[in-house]
Amino acid sequence: MVSNNISMRRERSRNKVLISLRNSPKRFTDLEKETNLSAAGLNDIRIILLEEKIIESTLLDGKPAYKITKKGTNALSKYNSLSFDIDEIKSR
Repeated sequence: MVSNNISMRRERSRNKVLISLRNSPKRFTDLEKETNLSAAGLNDIRIILLEEKIIESTLLDGKPAYKITKKGTNALSKYNSLSFDIDEIKSR
């Protein structure tokens, strides 16, 4: 059960990052503020998303930043669809 809670938390954190990046690239500190994740937690998620090629490094005003990839946009789209389905089921 503890492992399941960790997985659910990680998934929520991952989705927070993707939602934050969906419209524009962001620097690490901006992601930290928007997602309310700790630096360590955000760093863990950042590493996973980079390895999965869901986000990629870029430059924003000459400084390191991150942007969502097409694969990430597709993952976010699936998440939004699932979220909608769950809300629809709850309303019934």
